[in-house]
Amino acid sequence: MRHDDPELLRMLDRAWDDEAGFLGRMRGGQFVQELADAYIEMLGRVDPVEDDFVNSSFVRLLWFMPVFIEWQVERVVEAGASRESVERVLDLATTRIMDVLGVP
Repeated sequence: MRHDDPELLRMLDRAWDDEAGFLGRMRGGQFVQELADAYIEMLGRVDPVEDDFVNSSFVRLLWFMPVFIEWQVERVVEAGASRESVERVLDLATTRIMDVLGVP
């Protein structure tokens, strides 16, 4: 999926939903493995960016995610999540973002 695909942008946005999204649920202190797996799978379908210009909504919905998950690790672990599971998702998502956006 391209960075400017409207369906991709909707899926990325839904991930931040407080009730149904992987990241939104983390914001509330809940780590849901099934939502995490679906999020990683969705990121795996994103094409590497090769354009000179990237959709700003795509960047807004994606770039903050690794920092956000890092901030939530202690909260969700204290609520009963496995630290290894959360850190695994963080590693997979961060790696995927590097694949999609590139690294300096």
